Amino acid sequence: MRYKIRKEHAGGIAFDRVERRLIPVSLDQISRLEGLLKGPCGLVAIAGLPHLFTPSGAVNYSIIDASLAPDGGWGENCLAAPNRLYLELTRDCNLRCRMCYNQAARRLPGELSLAQIQRLLDEMDRIAVFEARLTGGEPTRRPDFFAILDYAIARDFYVSLATNGVWDSGLTAAVCQRRIDDVIVSLDGPEAINDWVRAGGSFRTSISTIRALKEAGIAKVRINTVISRWNWREVELLFQICSDYDLLLIDFIHPRPFGRGAAPEAQQMMLTPDQMLEFNLLVRRLRDKYPGVKVVMDFDLLSTSDIPRHPIVPRVFACPAGREFAFVSPQGYVFPCGVAPVHDVSLMSEAEKRLFLAGNVLEQSVLDIWHRSPVWVPFRDLNKCKPPKCRMCGYWGKKCFGTCPLGAYYANGHLEGEDPYCYSDLVSLAGLA
Repeated sequence: MRYKIRKEHAGGIAFDRVERRLIPVSLDQISRLEGLLKGPCGLVAIAGLPHLFTPSGAVNYSIIDASLAPDGGWGENCLAAPNRLYLELTRDCNLRCRMCYNQAARRLPGELSLAQIQRLLDEMDRIAVFEARLTGGEPTRRPDFFAILDYAIARDFYVSLATNGVWDSGLTAAVCQRRIDDVIVSLDGPEAINDWVRAGGSFRTSISTIRALKEAGIAKVRINTVISRWNWREVELLFQICSDYDLLLIDFIHPRPFGRGAAPEAQQMMLTPDQMLEFNLLVRRLRDKYPGVKVVMDFDLLSTSDIPRHPIVPRVFACPAGREFAFVSPQGYVFPCGVAPVHDVSLMSEAEKRLFLAGNVLEQSVLDIWHRSPVWVPFRDLNKCKPPKCRMCGYWGKKCFGTCPLGAYYANGHLEGEDPYCYSDLVSLAGLA
């Protein structure tokens, strides 16, 4: 069927399997669509859904109710089910990046088996999780990576792959033969800087991978870049790469001090507020110089337009962590955000487990975890995760999603503190208030 529709509080969300995008559906439209499933269809037009029936007149959509019995319903500050699940397939990695918050290196004991991951993908399909993002570590390091990838593709998820792109020719050729919706390749700047942060030779290999992906016809290839004092002045080459290879966009990510990023050397690499402002000024100049290159980043102080980040997770209001998406660790633990300190559960304190571990897919259903865990409360109840300064700020819900709970946690030891990168403070610093 072309459309998979998941019911929500105020209507629903339809995933168009042909155009590979989400379409909002109103309450009235949901009611009409449910009615059409009960009787003769006839010719019915619903705005935004032009292909409700096949040429032979068969129904071309399904409707999924992801509420829970017996009480049903769910919190209004989150979706009925995640739009995206990040599946961290392994902690194994062929690199040892200096800022890696996952401290990726080797496989963890008890990583999910192929059968367990397939069962998880089946469950995601049943409850209308629309996107499966395969990540790690380096996800391609799993011996059964292609079995997982092919299984996700066969179930028609929006399949995305987050990778360092340091592949050999055989792996590259095999990936390029698959229908992948989105590939996110990590690059941290020009060759000398990238290879110092990541590994010698990684820059040229990643560029070769990007070239092969584009030549194979994969339309959506993007760059992820962790911005630090090592590289923030040296990002123009990334704009040039995006322009040369017709990449979708650059996503500039700000580091958080956990995993290897907690090392004293790495902690000193976070930008100061002054440097954050200077970086914004540099990005503005480069946007003017490379008008065809799209940039997304948090703390985008000087942008004059809102660029949709993604067709599946649009980041409608507030941070999407725990509201629109969640992460599943290689051992099956579910948690709100990729920079939460969950890289190795055996190293977590009991307090950290209470704050960040929502459950485990080996013990509970995804829906049960998504609907019932108290871990989500600070991420969904804005009165409990944002300081008063955020709630009173004129930028809240407009240019800024407010204090990042993880940024507050790393700076202050609790989720509801103030993020060191306060948007209104940065705007004041820039003289833009």
